[in-house]
Amino acid sequence: MRLYNYHPFTLTFNPFVAMRFILFFGLFLVVCCIGCNKGGFSVSGKVTYPDGTPVPRGEVMFTSDSFSAGGHVVGDGNYNINIRVPAGTYRVTVRAMADTPSDPMVDLDNASPVQLLVDSKYNNPETSGLVCEVKGTTTFNITVEAPN
Repeated sequence: MRLYNYHPFTLTFNPFVAMRFILFFGLFLVVCCIGCNKGGFSVSGKVTYPDGTPVPRGEVMFTSDSFSAGGHVVGDGNYNINIRVPAGTYRVTVRAMADTPSDPMVDLDNASPVQLLVDSKYNNPETSGLVCEVKGTTTFNITVEAPN
């Protein structure tokens, strides 16, 4: 498909070919814009203990049969899932551990066990008891118990 008909001594513009190109390009842009959003929504919230103290660090994960997304918990307990989450029902997990040494030369065989900041039941979507229904932009605050 050429926008111009080229002859050895003549260069002519073909409006029919140009119109098809513009329509195709416009349709391509519309499909891309619709496909990128896919009707997802932003999800955020705060993770706290029953006394209102924020969980200082960790990860929140939203899982369904067809989609999974997560976000990091920051110092004030807030989290934000940075990708669009489709509408649906999600099982939620919270994983939070105390700081671990970042030195790659740590002897893992003799290292102390990891200290959990939340009860281990929140690590599994089947035992966490946390369920979130996403129908639009969602704020899902989570209250978790400290480890036993």
